[in-house]
Amino acid sequence: MSDRKVSRTAFGTAYMRAAHQLLDSPPRVLEDPAILRLLGQDACDRIMKAPERYQTPERRALRTHVVLRARFAEDRLKEAVDRGVRQYVVLGSTPLRSGNPGGRNR
Repeated sequence: MSDRKVSRTAFGTAYMRAAHQLLDSPPRVLEDPAILRLLGQDACDRIMKAPERYQTPERRALRTHVVLRARFAEDRLKEAVDRGVRQYVVLGSTPLRSGNPGGRNR
């Protein structure tokens, strides 16, 4: 992955979050209308034209994991803000998992 391209993992996660908004019935685990704007109308149309791609047991399980993880993180952030925290840091975990903290993936 170059510095100028979005990773496939990031796109996949975004698509799973969008599929949750478009295909799952309320009440949703995560209300995330911003993801639809971020991906754009073409991506939303692709999801809606082939919803069966997102309804296999494997894709439903992955979508559940993605939205639960995001909901957990957002709930922790809200709690921190309610306690007065005004800054937070988002860390990319791939360099840490690869044993190359602070470095670039090769």
